[in-house]
Amino acid sequence: MLAVALSLYNIAMMKHDVSLVAYATIKHHKDWRYPPHQHPHHEIITVEHGSMSVVLNGQPIVARAGDVLFYKAGNPHKEDADPRQLALTLCLSYSGKYLADRIGYVTHDANGRVRQMLHWIADDMSLPEDARMPRMAGLIAAVVEELAYLAQPRQHPLVERTRIFMERNLSKRIRLDDLATNAGMSKFHFLRQYYQIAGRTPMQELCSQRLERARNLIVSTSWPLRFIAGQVGFNNEFHLSKLFKQHLGIAPSSLRTKREDVKRET
Repeated sequence: MLAVALSLYNIAMMKHDVSLVAYATIKHHKDWRYPPHQHPHHEIITVEHGSMSVVLNGQPIVARAGDVLFYKAGNPHKEDADPRQLALTLCLSYSGKYLADRIGYVTHDANGRVRQMLHWIADDMSLPEDARMPRMAGLIAAVVEELAYLAQPRQHPLVERTRIFMERNLSKRIRLDDLATNAGMSKFHFLRQYYQIAGRTPMQELCSQRLERARNLIVSTSWPLRFIAGQVGFNNEFHLSKLFKQHLGIAPSSLRTKREDVKRET
């Protein structure tokens, strides 16, 4: 069994040239900071919630929930907590050259794919070595491929601008008028244009983003559902639960129970 796993691992390494160095979940406190430094390996940092300040190659960056930072090997960077919105981040360190030159310093992970895959990596850290090694190589390669894909020329500017506005303001009340104003259009013209481009209405997109953010908070924090509901712009936990079941087919409490089951097993 080990020989087969090692063979699969070697194939993945030959194809992708990636290997895990370290993985960590980091909860910021008000005095959290790292002075300028650099690493011989690459680092991928996803911001689960809150925000943090980074200076990367002399460029100041404010990374917020949904953003992914990429520190290429040898790139100097410094990090500081935002005391107003303390962040929870996932940190993946890996070695290898696969697609490293195609990833941007900061990427907006609007669909949560990178964050989800980093959660899968965390879940798999406890697997026996023969099962863990090939899965890690594949998952890291998938993360890198997703970041390289997101760095390509993006979707229609209207959709991109609208989705980023939603992501930044999920905890607030967002009306169609607000989205139209952000786009610089009349409400009905904006509605027609967005639907024609994206294939669904802006408010359907907003609901999807809120559910995705809620799902991430449910599996990454111990916050009460009523608090999470407010953080993502739902009226209360009952509204959150109703939409969760309607769109995702599962109750929020069940999702958290599954996450706790995984933790107990590890």
